[in-house]
Amino acid sequence: MLTDEDAARVKMEKDREEFLAMSAGEVADGLKSLLSPTDAAVLPDELTEYLAYSTHEGLAPGGQGWWDDSFAIVAPWGPEVHAWLSDRF
Repeated sequence: MLTDEDAARVKMEKDREEFLAMSAGEVADGLKSLLSPTDAAVLPDELTEYLAYSTHEGLAPGGQGWWDDSFAIVAPWGPEVHAWLSDRF
């Protein structure tokens, strides 16, 4: 994102289209790859259905909000944030 914004936007839009096409079962499969076998075995269908629904609802209008959130996570926040954190922690 920080070195090639155009390429990152193209990649994010491709990912957005893939997420919009995912079924609850595909969401479950993706989550199971991140969970321990014990947790994956008890992953509730209701949770994966909700995650698929909320992903579709959130990304359907467009990807700008996802871009903004993602960029805010990776972009430098500047010295004022560092100073604020240093004063408190």
